[in-house]
Amino acid sequence: MKNKRTPNRTATRKPVDATTTSRGSRGRQGYRPQRLVSDPRLIPMLLERGEPIHLLTLLPTLIFLDHLHHHGLPGNACLEAAHSMRVTYTALGVPVEIKPVRLEVHGAHGGNAYGSLEPHFTEAGDFAGHCVLRFPTLDRFLDATIGQFPDVARRDPGPMLGRTAFTLNGEDPGAGPWPAGARLSVSRKDLELRYVAVDPAHDATLFSGPAAGEDFLRGTLHNGLALLGQTVATLASDDDAAARARSASIAPHLPVLLDAVAGAEWTPEPGEGDHFTRDGATIRLRDLVDLTGTGFAHLLSLCQ
Repeated sequence: MKNKRTPNRTATRKPVDATTTSRGSRGRQGYRPQRLVSDPRLIPMLLERGEPIHLLTLLPTLIFLDHLHHHGLPGNACLEAAHSMRVTYTALGVPVEIKPVRLEVHGAHGGNAYGSLEPHFTEAGDFAGHCVLRFPTLDRFLDATIGQFPDVARRDPGPMLGRTAFTLNGEDPGAGPWPAGARLSVSRKDLELRYVAVDPAHDATLFSGPAAGEDFLRGTLHNGLALLGQTVATLASDDDAAARARSASIAPHLPVLLDAVAGAEWTPEPGEGDHFTRDGATIRLRDLVDLTGTGFAHLLSLCQ
């Protein structure tokens, strides 16, 4: 078995545009976003015994959180995180969507609400809302930055991965788009977390304004490819974890990527985090998967 040492921290960049941060509105009160933290025990535990679905959904997330933690960045980066990880999951072949939600946190002493049912960008360019990733073929959703919210952070600041068991008026709305007002409840410690689906008409907001700017797109593409590079490097460093990840059909591009970097060294550079080197030759992961038709063709042209 290969050494289970996790490759050094990914070459992702600090947020490229402060206007991409989320205001995460809590009514008129507002809140102070907590810094996201990274537990160094989680990735080794995930590699040792994580099921394929957890390996492939949580590993890029934990790597991204490690990056934010290392740089001491505030946690209100849901939009940047979602766009960056969308690149990574798409490159792995995992269908993924970015969905706006409102999060209601209920505890013994009351509750708070974060996000907005009408997400938008403020005049200052801040994103007033909250968003998560949806994996439609896996029946899962991922809230990577839930640890930004103070009442959640005090209990457990880690990411939230759960089943998309939404209900609308007490009924299952089916496998299509999340209908406006549908609710999903999950527990964390002594809290009840209620996710409320936003009208799908607002999905386009997450790809507009500052989130459509070249600096933002370039930055999230670089971050997403760097996350891809470290994800593949981390799995390639552990034969058992790689075998488990290969055993599932969740990420159809992964076997191609792992085969391509066999015996190669991950050699990230700023903005080029998907580079591997073997016998003096450079391997770029972006060249090994077909991203045409996914909306990333223009993004890739920005990085040539």
